[in-house]
Amino acid sequence: MNNKLKSALIFCVIIVVFVSCDREVSVSDPQQYETGTAQLYISSIPEGALIFVDGKNYGQHTPDTVKWLTSGTHDFKLKLDSYLDFSFTKSIEENTEELYEHNFNTDPVNFGVIKFFFQILIIVLFI
Repeated sequence: MNNKLKSALIFCVIIVVFVSCDREVSVSDPQQYETGTAQLYISSIPEGALIFVDGKNYGQHTPDTVKWLTSGTHDFKLKLDSYLDFSFTKSIEENTEELYEHNFNTDPVNFGVIKFFFQILIIVLFI
């Protein structure tokens, strides 16, 4: 095999590995619901964030209502492509309906910092 063909093959393998690593793949089915009576309506801007409750994926996306919560403290995580995950904790009481909203676009953790550095270089050429 010549060097050009080997190089092209290695390049293709590297591209395939990097592209496949870009996706979050879950092979598990969404979890089964619990049996509580409390409800929490969760919305986000932009919509479509995947909702995790106590570390489990129940297959719900914002905006949606988690209708089966038991009383106590629950940990929630919102996952949305192109944004950092957002986590929050909420105390829930039986037979209540509550609302939680999150705006990914105004969350400071999703803002980056751009720094510019420049140097002025003057060259004087004597002929």
